Amino acid sequence: MAEYPSYKEKWSVLVTPLREICVGDVRPVLVLLLGAVALVLLIACANVSNLLLARGNVRSREMAVRIALGAHSWRIIRQMLTESLLLAMSGCALGLLFAAFGIRLLAGMMAEQLPGVLRPQLDIHVLMFSALVACGCAILFGILPAWRAARADVNHALKENRTRIGATFKNGGCNHSW
Repeated sequence: MAEYPSYKEKWSVLVTPLREICVGDVRPVLVLLLGAVALVLLIACANVSNLLLARGNVRSREMAVRIALGAHSWRIIRQMLTESLLLAMSGCALGLLFAAFGIRLLAGMMAEQLPGVLRPQLDIHVLMFSALVACGCAILFGILPAWRAARADVNHALKENRTRIGATFKNGGCNHSW
């Protein structure tokens, strides 16, 4: 190098991160899309958890009968978590089905705007991540309804007066009480 000092004068180095090359100008849109998806997932999980709590309140008498017949609280928690996992996995499968169609639609609409290395696709990593998130959400948002169902007050739940649909007959006539 000492023999050719003018060799280094016309050269320079420009270092660009691979992420910047791959994502380019689309990065802010992708980050915004990721945030929107996370927010929708959080809202959906909160809604399903609220529905599970309401369903648990409706089923409180059933759970009280199970406890009175000798079911352990762990067994009831396990049953409620199994139902929550089944609900989450079916939601995950439906979401992946929508994602497959959405990716085709997105790729068709934005083919020239996306960089070459950012062709969205569903692979085993996406499937495993989706299943992991669905299981995590099912456990996280299903544990409270399961715990409340297992800790139900048996006396109160069994003595609680439920309205029943039936017919009462008075004075030879038919008075319906619904």
